[in-house]
Amino acid sequence: MNVLKTWYNYAPLSTAGTELKDDGSRLFCALSIERGADELPLELAIIGDGTRLELIRIKTPNTDGDLSEEERRIVGSITGHAIATLELLYSFRIGPLYLAGRPIHFGQFGKDEDGSAQLQVKAEEFSGPVSFDADLIRNAIVGTAPIRIQMSLFAEARRPTTPLPFKYLCYYKILELELRVKRKWIGLKEHLSSYEEDYRRLGIGQASLLNVLHSYRDRCAHIKTGGDDEIGLIGMGSRDAERVTKLLPLLDRVVVDLLNQKHSSIIVLQALEQPALTASPSDLPNPPSVQTDSAEPAPL
Repeated sequence: MNVLKTWYNYAPLSTAGTELKDDGSRLFCALSIERGADELPLELAIIGDGTRLELIRIKTPNTDGDLSEEERRIVGSITGHAIATLELLYSFRIGPLYLAGRPIHFGQFGKDEDGSAQLQVKAEEFSGPVSFDADLIRNAIVGTAPIRIQMSLFAEARRPTTPLPFKYLCYYKILELELRVKRKWIGLKEHLSSYEEDYRRLGIGQASLLNVLHSYRDRCAHIKTGGDDEIGLIGMGSRDAERVTKLLPLLDRVVVDLLNQKHSSIIVLQALEQPALTASPSDLPNPPSVQTDSAEPAPL
């Protein structure tokens, strides 16, 4: 039998330092969020003070930490709304904290005796010096001029601050540029066929990769979809955000392989897990180091 405890989800803010701490002493503001009649409310809290905000915290009481898909969606929606509100209130001088090009989230149980917060995390990104190559830069700019639209979309899709729906649409537009002629797809089904097994391992759904590709294009492009006006994909609180996040690395590989097949004489691109352009291993940044006292990955 699982012991029910108090679980905290954290989203560090860009104004935080490398020492992320939550022991109850820096609670700036908090509000209760009601749930069902038989469930204790969630709590949204901002950790920090009047000069520096550090963390957004969502408290889930009476849980084993294995949040359901619906609970993860709710936590993501609350967090996303809080971040958007802060960004608009303070003219984007505050936002999510990025490490290694990605916003970070994590979670942790509260203390066994009373459920109070006990976070103490050191989050730092380590990287070696970058070596720039003048010939490489010049040749790449000139050589990729014929596919500058694809390069612009590819860079936007890879940019850490690009919202999730727009990342997806950038990849989709590259596929359109390469494989759609006069409103007809030519070769898309054949190109996707070699990725079907990898797609199945993601556990996103029963539909084919081809169908999912087009379905999420609609959900990312439109605020309302289907006959019942279902809300499309908006931020990490949307129901399909987790699935699209899982799909993006595969979609990146689909696009990279296609561009390499069609434009290998111009440039060779690398998949998402690697830098966008080929470089010497000694020039590549090391992964971020997150040191924590019993902190666990958040189920977002």
